[in-house]
Amino acid sequence: MEIGKKIRELRIARNLTQEALAAELSVTPQAISKWECGTTTPDIQLLPDIAIFFGVTLDELFCLTDDNELDRIQNRIWDSRLLPQAELERAERFLQSRIEAGYRPGRCWCLRAQLHNHQAQQHHALAAEYARQALAVSPTEKDAHSELCEATGGTFGDWCVHNHARRIAYYREFVAAHPDYPRGYLWLLDDLIADGRLTEAQDYLVQMARVDDSYRVPLYRGKILRAEGRMEEARACWAEMEERFPDEWLVSLSLGDLAAELQDYDAAERYYRRALTQQAPPRYVDALESLAILRELRGDTAGAIAAREEQLELYRTEWSFTEGETADSVRRDIARLREQL
Repeated sequence: MEIGKKIRELRIARNLTQEALAAELSVTPQAISKWECGTTTPDIQLLPDIAIFFGVTLDELFCLTDDNELDRIQNRIWDSRLLPQAELERAERFLQSRIEAGYRPGRCWCLRAQLHNHQAQQHHALAAEYARQALAVSPTEKDAHSELCEATGGTFGDWCVHNHARRIAYYREFVAAHPDYPRGYLWLLDDLIADGRLTEAQDYLVQMARVDDSYRVPLYRGKILRAEGRMEEARACWAEMEERFPDEWLVSLSLGDLAAELQDYDAAERYYRRALTQQAPPRYVDALESLAILRELRGDTAGAIAAREEQLELYRTEWSFTEGETADSVRRDIARLREQL
């Protein structure tokens, strides 16, 4: 095993015999020999002592490959609510070193973005709580309202704050450089529609349709028509989408979202439930998350709890995990909802 090879390498570099290392670690020379031959591995409780003795990290002791380390960072993002500053800095240094070495720079840059977005999400959660505390004692504190809006992704009334001009400019350049990548158009279209730049959105939808013959074309055509106030034509586009792609779970999910936005909550529930049944395991939890929010909006707290509990069960049975921040955040939401009963 790799850890045994690493121990042997470190022992030889220190000019130690197996007997001398065994004495340092309070084990038998035979145990050292078995580790180095790969017959057995050290007891997990000994690993910190071995790492400290040789002056290496546990990761170095296990000889993690670069890919292993990238996966470890990804898992830490998923599993931790807030990474300690020292760990964040260590991950940053590693990722920067791999970028400079030219090793999978795309994934390394993306992980750096995920690290900071992950930290920002947790800081926003804290900021929102602090803003609520401020408003509890001083409800007319104008700045606290602004901070709560900022922390929770709320909508500011000022156009100069809520417009998406900078991101639109970036994605216009992006799709010009990568015209055959359909998903680039989606980010652009969402922001153009949100900002009411519908003529531009229509032009980019035409461009996207040349490289994407999926359900997304009638979906976004309908979104543009809705933004123009042409609801009947929008509904016709979405009906066409459903007819052309009857077995696509993302179509059902999109129709659920559209129904929820139009406050047709019964239809939204049907579509979200259908999106779940159309997927093969392991299924994504988007529909269950939406169901929980929708039921809470309707005052069905028990139903919202049931949707969240179903989400936890899906994590357990189809994704094989029950611990970590992904599951813990759902448990916290269940606890919050139970307080309302």
